[in-house]
Amino acid sequence: MKGEKVGEIELPEKIFGVPVNPDMVHFA
Repeated sequence: MKGEKVGEIELPEKIFGVPVNPDMVHFA
């Protein structure tokens, strides 16, 4: 599960410049 999330979290993380929480993943 973490492997898949990393891909989704890494994209927004580069845009926002901050670590995105799993709860915010759907918001991104």
